[in-house]
Amino acid sequence: MRDDTDETRFLLPNLCDYQALFVLITVCQFIVILDVLFQDGVHFDWTYFGLATLYVQWQAICSAALLCVLRTRLSVLPRRVAVTSAYLLLVAMALVMGLIVEWLEQPGWWFDSATMNWDFILRNFLLSTIIIGIGLRYLYVHQQLLNQQQAELRATLMALQARIRPHFLFNSLNSIASLICFAPDRAERMVEDLAALMRASLRDNVVETTIREEWILSQRYLAIEQIRIEERLQYTCDFEQLDVELPIPSLCLQPILENAIYYGIQPNPEPGMISIKGTSDNGLVEIVIDNTQIPDREAQQRSNRQSNRMAMANIRHRIERLYGESATLEMTDMGDMYRVRLCYRVEQSRR
Repeated sequence: MRDDTDETRFLLPNLCDYQALFVLITVCQFIVILDVLFQDGVHFDWTYFGLATLYVQWQAICSAALLCVLRTRLSVLPRRVAVTSAYLLLVAMALVMGLIVEWLEQPGWWFDSATMNWDFILRNFLLSTIIIGIGLRYLYVHQQLLNQQQAELRATLMALQARIRPHFLFNSLNSIASLICFAPDRAERMVEDLAALMRASLRDNVVETTIREEWILSQRYLAIEQIRIEERLQYTCDFEQLDVELPIPSLCLQPILENAIYYGIQPNPEPGMISIKGTSDNGLVEIVIDNTQIPDREAQQRSNRQSNRMAMANIRHRIERLYGESATLEMTDMGDMYRVRLCYRVEQSRR
């Protein structure tokens, strides 16, 4: 979840986004329908309905475009100044558009104030001031609710992520302690790698990063483990079909790789292999991590896996919070191989 001042601090939703614009157009169309029902009942004047729809939607789209263009400038102003400026701009636009409509209706395409329908202009102006005021208030309350939900989500994600860090740190320190007596040089290198790794992983308020950054972090961890268990740990990575600039929860891959090493590679006296493959298509991200394991120790490994499901449950909770309930984390025991499949969809507005 990236830190975006415009998106989290400003009082209005981003009307440059097609979803917010669709909601605005839908609400405006309901207003037109209510207006026609109020005037004509169930017997629609379809000509009036069409003209009213054209006018209201034209005004709504132009207003949204104005706020979209001025959003950055309004966001740096004090809140009261920003909302007052937005209100006055929209009211002024409503007045100008009413004048334009009347001007276009004049025969001969010239402006004659004596024949202008001032009742229509005044009625449109007064209705616009009321509807714009109510609309801005609704949008403000709606955006504040979204901001509160995002803050609660960030707090939840940070709490879940905080549980990963001590677990990873303690395991890394145990690895270093096991090398101090008989391989002090390797232990020293591990300390240096761990320091670099912890600087990258303990960044404040970062619950989401890019796949590229997460993989760099994971490579540091794999380098530490390769020093500890040497040639018994081998790994391959295939991200050719994966857009590595797409987002992923921070500290997501490292716990999966840690489980692969501790419960698949480490108990095996023979060299083991970890295979990481990622693909992405139209925002759908799939990352599959396979690791070798000892088939005849399947029952014991399953017991170990069951006792260490905290990290996997943590990752599942975080991806569901960030990317919706359709995000999945699947684990499959295939005898001599163990597979973890991470799959989620990134919305177009976040790519």
